Amino acid sequence: MKQKEVKRNFELDIVNLIKKGLNPSKIAIKLNMSLPNLSYYLSSLKKQNIIKKIGYGVWEVTPSGEVKISSHKGSLQVKDVRGHAFIWKIKPNKKFNYLSILNSKNIKYELKGISKTPRIILNNKKTWLGSNYITIFEPKINSYFATNTIESKKEAIYSLLEDITGLKNILGEFRYIFTCRRQHYGFINNPEARHFISKGKKILIKNEKGYWFSIDFSQNKFKEAETIHEKDADIDGLGYKNYMNSHEKTNFKVTPEFILNGFSQMMTINNELKKNIKSHLSLIKEYRKENIRWRKGQLKNIEKNKFQKTLGDFYANN
Repeated sequence: MKQKEVKRNFELDIVNLIKKGLNPSKIAIKLNMSLPNLSYYLSSLKKQNIIKKIGYGVWEVTPSGEVKISSHKGSLQVKDVRGHAFIWKIKPNKKFNYLSILNSKNIKYELKGISKTPRIILNNKKTWLGSNYITIFEPKINSYFATNTIESKKEAIYSLLEDITGLKNILGEFRYIFTCRRQHYGFINNPEARHFISKGKKILIKNEKGYWFSIDFSQNKFKEAETIHEKDADIDGLGYKNYMNSHEKTNFKVTPEFILNGFSQMMTINNELKKNIKSHLSLIKEYRKENIRWRKGQLKNIEKNKFQKTLGDFYANN
């Protein structure tokens, strides 16, 4: 493997660990490298504007809209979609005696709700161990930056798979299926979001399937237009991005006024066409009448000529 590729893979690991809230000392232990070596990578990431220092030994990934690092493509890309607020429901293929397992392994838990469901903290995520489903809540600070909603969801799923591995380490091996019960995708520093937020306004849009779109100032640092429907937020996000990109390609000329003017011009052309068609039909009718009259005249002449010829033959023979 080339030296540049090795460096980039270390950068990917460091960014992922910073996202999880680890400090440099813990990152160095996790990656089995010295602190001076880690400092070199932190400095490189800072110069690329991928991370920033917010306190002594405390780093965070920079907000979207700036350059972000891709953890699966091995390249640096501009990422303007932030996936967050995920809730995952995992259905194992077997039942567990959670309390017995947690107590035997000295794992801290709390009993929550009327049903006294045990809840643990796994990878800084609240994880509810229900009798039928295991539910994992992503913290509000967890964000998955990508170029579109589908790629963002993939990033979140990669993180979920790490959580499931953690669950297997506690509970033992099991098979499972999982579903996404909540998902939000924010378009960072979106022009509409900046406009409405500058006026102190929030937008929340609802249709027959429920609330699906909002504009707000998330975490007091992300001016976002968000797709928020629990089932369709990822698809809605793709549609919204394609819609906005299409507007950008036409230099935002396709406005309601542009469409109404287009319809008005079409109606004018349509009315002129109707007049022309009516005039043409009238001419066709007159032509048909003249044609019929001419044909009748021609027929009379033919009959007259026939009669005269017959009469002439009669006199000649007699």
